[in-house]
Amino acid sequence: MLRTRCPWLSDLSKLLQEKYQLRNESLAHNRSEDLMKVECDLIRVQKVITRHRLRCGTCKSQDSRATATVMRSKPVARESVQTWTQLAS
Repeated sequence: MLRTRCPWLSDLSKLLQEKYQLRNESLAHNRSEDLMKVECDLIRVQKVITRHRLRCGTCKSQDSRATATVMRSKPVARESVQTWTQLAS
């Protein structure tokens, strides 16, 4: 995690969290008419964050200093087969 943050980006991240919470509430209560509006708002906030990070000098300098790490959310198919065969034996 970065030590210094852009205050604008922090505010935008709070707004994004609120939109995700509204979406989850709409899904939980089966309000499909609200879901489309919330999804559009969610996409709009994500685009605003992307534009901000491209234009903000603070965010650009932090992005250039941050080290890139490659993390896979899912194992490659070959690895998952090996894992399952190891567990089975």
